[in-house]
Amino acid sequence: MASKFLVSIVSLVATLLIAAGIIEIKVRWEEHAYQEAMWKKYKGRDLCVRASENPELIYELIPNKCGHNSIGQKDVEHHKVKAKGVFRIGVIGDSVTEGLGVELEESYPRVLETNLRDSGYVVEVLKFAVRGYATTQELTLLD
Repeated sequence: MASKFLVSIVSLVATLLIAAGIIEIKVRWEEHAYQEAMWKKYKGRDLCVRASENPELIYELIPNKCGHNSIGQKDVEHHKVKAKGVFRIGVIGDSVTEGLGVELEESYPRVLETNLRDSGYVVEVLKFAVRGYATTQELTLLD
């Protein structure tokens, strides 16, 4: 009786592992097919956004592509560790804050930093913005 139960448990675990493997392969195949379709649709142009691993964000800017910095923001590169004596300001928002449609130096966070520095302040303005994000997504991005 115990051996039948053990065989049943082993069979169930094996079946679940095989099913999980098949699902993993299917999901990877579909993602690859989607990427190929986008590549063909946009005729080889670099895609600037990708699906986010965070379900609350849905999508995110691709780091180091389309003018984005290494953390995927349309901004200048910033050091993770703040330099001594520098005051940092974080600006969060959507397409307006991102500077969609204007050159990087014309976005208001960059203008704010330039104006503050011209006034003698030792400041760094960090931009956290993605076009189309709602307030909940912006707060998630800030975290």
